[in-house]
Order: sequence, then structure tokens, then C-alpha cells
Amino acid sequence: MVVDIAGSGLLGSETDTQDNWTNSSVIGTADWSHVNVNILDDSLEKFRGEIEQTPPMYSAKKLDGKKLYELARKGTTVERKPQIRHIYELKLVQDQTNLPQFTIDVTCSKGTYVRTLIADISKECNTLGHMTSLVRVTQGNFHLEECLNYNLNETIAYKNILNHLRNEI
Repeated sequence: MVVDIAGSGLLGSETDTQDNWTNSSVIGTADWSHVNVNILDDSLEKFRGEIEQTPPMYSAKKLDGKKLYELARKGTTVERKPQIRHIYELKLVQDQTNLPQFTIDVTCSKGTYVRTLIADISKECNTLGHMTSLVRVTQGNFHLEECLNYNLNETIAYKNILNHLRNEI
């Protein structure tokens, strides 16, 4: 299965989870001032096509029946084997890039860790980085632009209208 994802990253710091979610901790910082949009854009070439990607410790991937994130939360790190992933399209979103923040659009195989991709792109630019946001744009036949916006009040109103129409029939 192929998925389209928009991911944003922040250059200059690395977290233990490769993202900035609630429980992440900064584990490293590095100067990013040498990176410009051209360097960042040029670095993407290495990640197009077939790549090897090592699953992050904070992932749901299982080892001996245990999810890696369960081990990571206990402070345990285990060896993980790189896996083949396919990056069909990878581009820098110029109008959403204001360094040290940047955004990439990725069309990739299922199982690709975009946060790991962002960390690897940052390392290719001789700095550190982590993911700050992720939006799954497509999954299979479903496209974000075709989805309904979930709003509880609108949902309740919609259900009331449906119930009213059902009672009228």
C-alpha cells in the first residue's frame, strides 16, 4: 500500500522519540545555521527510491512479542534490523519551509517512519532534527481533501436531522 504524508521537522535538536510529542526529551542539539533550502533540498535525493530504514525504538514494531516502545519506556534499547522501504516521491514544500522549520511531502510504502526519515535527512545535512507534525494525506483510496471534518456539534446536528427525517417517513 502506498501512502502520502506531509511531515514537518525542526533542525538543530534531536529527541528520544524522533518527534516532539508529550513524552519526548531532547537528547542532543547541533548547529543548523550552515543549512539552507538548497542544501536541504539536495539532501532529499539520497532518500528517493529504495532505502533501508531502521525502525525507531519508540514504535509499535514487535520483538519477541513486545512492542519496541514498551522496551524503550523501560530504558531498554535493542538491536533492530534495517528494513527496505520505498520512497516514491519526496519533495521539500518551499512555501512551508522557514528554516530551521521545514516540511516535506512523501509518497512512500506502508511502514515507512517519516519521523526517522526527517531525522535522517537532518543528519545528511550535518545537523540533528526531529519531526514536529505529521498529516496522512492519503491512505489507499481515501484522500484527506475528500474527508469530512469532524465537529461534534455538527455531528449531533446531522444526527438530529437524520432522526427527524426518519420520523417523517
